[in-house]
Amino acid sequence: MGGKKAELISKMDRQRKHAVIFVHGLHGDPEGTWRQSKKSKTLPELLALDEKLNAIDVYSFGYPSNLVVNYDFREVSKILHSEIKAHLTAKDIIFIAHSMGGLVVQQYLIDQFEQFNTTAVKQVQGIIYMAVPFDGSSKANIASWFVPYHKQVNSLIANNPLLQDLRESWVKYVFRGGQENLPDAIRCTISQLALYGARDWIVSKKSASPFHVGAEVIASDTGHKDICKIDQFSTEYKHIKKFVLDNITTQITSIPMIVHVYGWDKQGFKEEPHYPLDWTKYFQISASSRILPSQDIWANEIQPQINFVSKEWSEKWAKQGGIVRVYAKLCLTGALLLGSRLSFTKGVKLEVEHYGQIWSGDKDDPSYTVRPIYMPGNSSESKRAVLILSVTKDIHSEVEQHLGSTHSKFKKIINLLPATGPGRDSVGDNKQALSFAISVKNEIEQLKSEGINEIHLYLNTPLSVALFVGHRLTASCPIQTFEFNGSGYVPSCQI
Repeated sequence: MGGKKAELISKMDRQRKHAVIFVHGLHGDPEGTWRQSKKSKTLPELLALDEKLNAIDVYSFGYPSNLVVNYDFREVSKILHSEIKAHLTAKDIIFIAHSMGGLVVQQYLIDQFEQFNTTAVKQVQGIIYMAVPFDGSSKANIASWFVPYHKQVNSLIANNPLLQDLRESWVKYVFRGGQENLPDAIRCTISQLALYGARDWIVSKKSASPFHVGAEVIASDTGHKDICKIDQFSTEYKHIKKFVLDNITTQITSIPMIVHVYGWDKQGFKEEPHYPLDWTKYFQISASSRILPSQDIWANEIQPQINFVSKEWSEKWAKQGGIVRVYAKLCLTGALLLGSRLSFTKGVKLEVEHYGQIWSGDKDDPSYTVRPIYMPGNSSESKRAVLILSVTKDIHSEVEQHLGSTHSKFKKIINLLPATGPGRDSVGDNKQALSFAISVKNEIEQLKSEGINEIHLYLNTPLSVALFVGHRLTASCPIQTFEFNGSGYVPSCQI
């Protein structure tokens, strides 16, 4: 790839749930590795254009691999993780890797296991290895004499410490199904296919298909380089196509975990709950001034119940698809709290009933914009900010009236409104709801970067938006929420 920067290159992005990522090897290229000639289509292009594979998006990951590169496959795997995290967090992934690219992919997975990154591990549905030197290459031993300081070449020397560490970790985390102390949610079985070249004089059959990998092994009447320079009529292509089809059609059917939250009343919902949370004794909407849970009740009565549901999801439901479907008649700050405990980074796929529809928080609308209004606070020295979410109604004046009566110090006020203005229809669907939630998260991250260490949050949104906002609020500074009780604002739960 010469001196170009490492990157994930889109070959076909149809906004599908499944993505195939190609990873080249030593001295490879995101285009040339997979192409027979300059006039022929690359293997990624062939998969992207195959009518029977229209349920996948296709990407090719390229990284520098030349005579002056100064990092090995372990560092490449970290760059791969950075690219996937930035672009493909919502997709299931199948890797197709050639030569050293297979080591990059394995190291990527090992890194996620060791960081207990359940979401990233669960993304990987399958791996196809093409002439991967799991036990190294004797030719790398020879090449190292000519380029003794080349880290990528040295990492491929037979039985070197990097390969031995990778092998031991793979056996521990994948081949044996994980350590005893590994959380059940992160254990997984990954479908694998290893192709070796019968004419390959760079990577032997033994090195390309060792028992510890746990892959199905297929022989190819090819050499090391031409094993991945194939057309759609080749035997190798047919094996690859079948593997991809098998792994996008035989995945476990997602079974949603149904949660009912009874706040204002104990109304029945369409689906029966697995986990009913009855908080009606803490709420009373018919009073002249609504009765709401005290801060003590939020912390000591309600939060433990939410934590129980979150733990149940991790232990029982994450492996069944990870979906949590919420039905609720609840105050907005309660929805915010519930969403924050069923967080996006934990791997929860959140759904919420919205006026008879099920809204999913998995895709946003890039065209939907939010308009922030920034106002100075009453203390330039304060580390606190006031954040107002005015979706259904602009509540700025009511919040300012409340702030005037509390005498609290704050550095700035931010009022976030839909670009089209607040109103009942200002959020038209689940994608727009998620876009607003992501804008809130981005605004809070910006406040943190400015030195803000506490946020007071006021909101007037649909319950679905409040739930999605909480779902995206991870690694945030402390947030004190305030709820409208019919006559004014009162402190509610802390996020």
